[in-house]
Amino acid sequence: LASEASDTGAARSMKVTASDLCAARATRVHLGALAKPECVEVKHRASVADAVLLMRNWKAGAVLVPSRAGGMDASRDEFGIFTERDYLRLLAATARLGVALDPRTVEVYCCATPSTEVKSVDLGALAVECLTVMVRHGVRQLPVLSSETRPSPPAAARPAAPAPPSHVATSGRREEG
Repeated sequence: LASEASDTGAARSMKVTASDLCAARATRVHLGALAKPECVEVKHRASVADAVLLMRNWKAGAVLVPSRAGGMDASRDEFGIFTERDYLRLLAATARLGVALDPRTVEVYCCATPSTEVKSVDLGALAVECLTVMVRHGVRQLPVLSSETRPSPPAAARPAAPAPPSHVATSGRREEG
């Protein structure tokens, strides 16, 4: 969202969407030219609190969740994604039901978007194709896959984050977000 001052001096909001970007700027840039080689991931049995802290430390909008123990190497084609939206859905559900859940005890794979519902694009796709998939499926985080390597960081609707503090344990994987 952007805002601008009106003639009366009051600010008003304007919305710019991914579809606006697609329509205004059809580009021939391939995702391979934009993708970073590392992703942020959590362990399969990590807690929601661990995932949220990792996302905050990396300024990431999502983390990849391996479908089994052994990390993303063992879960190459089957992984979930835990996003800011997933966390908000969890908070809303607990409030609606009137229950209290401790994010330190809830395992992230239980509330992550499962692999069967994760939308992704190939590393060779055009950036405009990536935006089209994001708009069509209403997602803000989109894993970029390569047949030769592990997933690249999810394409996101905001600029890349700076490197995290050196004390953050991430298995050497990083996401832009």
